Amino acid sequence: MSGESKTDGGRVKAMMDSVRGRYGERMSAGELDEALDAVRGIVKASDAMRAVPLDNGDIPFVATPHRRD
Repeated sequence: MSGESKTDGGRVKAMMDSVRGRYGERMSAGELDEALDAVRGIVKASDAMRAVPLDNGDIPFVATPHRRD
């Protein structure tokens, strides 16, 4: 798990332990490698979301489609 901080590596390991515990017997080594890449992406994306500062009154962005009349 090179290139990851100790905290990120711990989260990746915890998620992969869960994946292996649930599906490990049915997954090949290649599939586990793909799952590891996906989990790393999830951790990276969650870090990016956490890095965005939000104030108490911030609401989620909701895209409203524009309708031509």
